[in-house]
Amino acid sequence: MATLNDHTLLYDEDCPLCQGYSAAFIKAGLLDKDGRKPFHTMGAWKNYIDPIRARHEIALIERSTGRVYYGTTGLVKILASRWSWMGACFRLAWVRSLVNLVYAFISYNRKVIMPFRNDYSRSACAPDYHAGYRIAYLLFSGFLTAALLQWAGTFLPWYGSLVPPSAEWWIVPSHWIFQWLILWPANKEEAVTYAGQLQTASLIAAILLLPIAMISAWVPWLGYLGFGLVLAFLFFHYKRRMQVLHFPKRMTYAWLAYRILLLVVLMEIAR
Repeated sequence: MATLNDHTLLYDEDCPLCQGYSAAFIKAGLLDKDGRKPFHTMGAWKNYIDPIRARHEIALIERSTGRVYYGTTGLVKILASRWSWMGACFRLAWVRSLVNLVYAFISYNRKVIMPFRNDYSRSACAPDYHAGYRIAYLLFSGFLTAALLQWAGTFLPWYGSLVPPSAEWWIVPSHWIFQWLILWPANKEEAVTYAGQLQTASLIAAILLLPIAMISAWVPWLGYLGFGLVLAFLFFHYKRRMQVLHFPKRMTYAWLAYRILLLVVLMEIAR
């Protein structure tokens, strides 16, 4: 198995997503034992990198020469050391453009995908806020959440009778608006960041619910149990996100209040 020796990734130690995939590279033998280093402990390597670019595109440094590869170029270099076809594919302009777009989408939204709070006593490595990518994430995750829940409802007759298929498409944006009113006053960045946290938690719950709903077609009681467990998971996962990012406690209480209010409204509509 090929290992890319003499190269080190400067990863964001505060980001669970960055910690995860950089550690996976070491464990899989794609990088040697010195193949990753926290961004804030870069030492003399700070003379070789562009610190602003490195916050948005993870830097891969060739230790013997000081040459730096950023973002997808560095990641593909690591992967292509074992799977050469990846390097060949990346040389195609349309593939490179697509990979760069996906990378930027994840990088600019990594703080809402995996919540973390930067320790600014160190050299912060979080990317700048980008309104375009954040709004794109909200639209993408909101659409996917609504679609998954609508699909899950087809396997749960009691859920489908309570929540009409079209309801999923207004539940998501109405929840954003309700929570934003509770968060008020807040600047635009904080409001959109909060919506990202809310939407990621909802998307995770929708992904978990779908297979449970499908299995419940053969084991009906599992649908009730699974739905309750997913709802409990969603609440505690959402609460943890609020604690990590130091959002006010009222946001958790408001989340619970909205769910109760939504249930009452849907029951009235179903009558």
